[in-house]
Amino acid sequence: MISLNSGARILLSALAILCFSAPGSAQNPPNSPAKPDEQQQPPDTTANTQADTNQSPASTTPGYPLDTQIHPAGKAIPWYGTSSPLKWWDFSIGDFTYDHIYDRLHPFDQVPSADLNLDVFRTSIIFDHPLKNGQGIVLQYIPQLAILNGDVAGNGGFNNTLALGTVFQLSPRFAISLNNGFTQVHSRQLYPPDVLAVDEQAGNLIQNNYLQNAGSYWSDTVTVTGTYKMTPRLLLTVAPAYNYTDVTNQNGVNYVANGQTIAGKASLIYSLTPRQNIGGVFDYETLRATGVAHAAGTDFESLGLYYGYQVSKTWWFRGDIGYQQTIYGGGLLPLRTVGGGGSVVKAFANSTLALAYERGRADTNFVTPDIGNRADAVYTLHLTTRFTYTMGAGIYRETGIDPQNKASYASGGIAFALARSLFLDSSYTYTFQRSSTQQLLSGIRNTFVVGLRWDPKAMVVAH
Repeated sequence: MISLNSGARILLSALAILCFSAPGSAQNPPNSPAKPDEQQQPPDTTANTQADTNQSPASTTPGYPLDTQIHPAGKAIPWYGTSSPLKWWDFSIGDFTYDHIYDRLHPFDQVPSADLNLDVFRTSIIFDHPLKNGQGIVLQYIPQLAILNGDVAGNGGFNNTLALGTVFQLSPRFAISLNNGFTQVHSRQLYPPDVLAVDEQAGNLIQNNYLQNAGSYWSDTVTVTGTYKMTPRLLLTVAPAYNYTDVTNQNGVNYVANGQTIAGKASLIYSLTPRQNIGGVFDYETLRATGVAHAAGTDFESLGLYYGYQVSKTWWFRGDIGYQQTIYGGGLLPLRTVGGGGSVVKAFANSTLALAYERGRADTNFVTPDIGNRADAVYTLHLTTRFTYTMGAGIYRETGIDPQNKASYASGGIAFALARSLFLDSSYTYTFQRSSTQQLLSGIRNTFVVGLRWDPKAMVVAH
C-alpha cells in the first residue's frame, strides 16, 4: 500500500502532465451561480460576457467535487431568490407547512413500542440582502413546532435550523463563499428533509441525514470555500470546515456525543471539454469528541481522482475513487481501504431517476470513528401537471472498529397541487436502524404523514 504523501505526489504529477498536454482552446467554467442551469459550478471567476450568460445548460454542468453554492437547508437547488408575496424589504416568508404525523417506533431488545401522534407546523423566514457584483447575503431560519394533545411535544417540538450563506468575488479569478449552519435537533426528529434531494434541472443531489438520534443536541458548522482560477481550464478549490456539537439532554441514557470536528477539503479540477471535468480531491478530517470510543483523536485522510461528465442535456454522471486511511491511535492499527462514490441523474420526459453512492466520511448527525457506506435511489414521476409520485430507498453500513451502525429505509409519497402554490402531501416511510451506541435509536419505525403545504415557486431562469 502506498503512503498518502507518495500518493499525493503521484496524483499531482499526473494532473500536471494532463493539464499542460491537453489542447489549448477551452470554454471557461460557467459564470453566474444564481442560474439554476449552472448549479454546483464554482463562483464566477472571470469577467462577465454575453456568451457566458447565454450558454446552453447542455454544455455548462459537468460538475465539480466541491460545491461552492449557497443552498437552502437540505435542498440540492442553490438559492437564487423567492417569488413569495409575503416580502418586506429584504425579509420574506418562504413557505408554510402543516403536517399530521403518526410515528410508531418498535425498539429492539423487547422494549415496548412507542407511538407518537403529532401536529407539526413549520415555516421558513428568509433575509436576502443583495451586494455588489450580483452577490448577496442569505439568512434562512426554519422554526418547527410539534403539538401533542394540545401541548408542545417534548420529543418532536422545536427542531430549528438557521442557515447563513454569502459569496465574495474578491477578484476576477478569486472568490470566497461562506456557509454557516446551526441546527437544534430533538429525539425522533419527525420532519427530516428529503433523504436524497435532487435538482432535476442541473443534475445535482444531496444525501441528507436520515439516521435518527436518541437524544437532543445542537450543532453548528461553518465552512469557508475559496476558489482560484489558475488558468481558464484549471480550477483550485480549498474548503476548511469546523463543527461543534453540544448535548442538551444528557442523562446517561439518551445522548449525542459532545465535541468538535475539524476538516479540510481541496480539489484541483481540469476541464477536458465543456462537458467533462477531471482532477484530484484531497480530504482530511479529525474527530475531537467525547462519549464515543476512539472518537477523541481519530483522523481520516483520503486522496482520489474525480470525473464529471454531462452525457446529454438530461443525463449527468459524477464520481470519484481513491485511497482512504483511518488513523485511530491508542495502539490500534490504521484502516486502509478504497474510498469514493458516484451519482447518476437522468431526467426523462415526465420523470427523474437519481442514484447516489458514497464510501467514506460524510457529514452526519452523529459521531462515529468508522467509515460509512451509503447508497440511495429516488424516482419521481410527474403523472400530470398537478400530480407527482415519488419513491425512494437506501442503505447504510459501516466499516472499521466496533461498534458499527447500520440502517435502511424505503419511502413513497404523493403531492397534489390544489392551486399554483398550494399542495396536498402524503407519505409513508419505513426505517430500519440498528445501533450499538446510545447516540442512535435502535429499532423499526413506520411514519405516516399527511399535510398541507404553501410553497411559492422560487425564481428561475427560463430554459
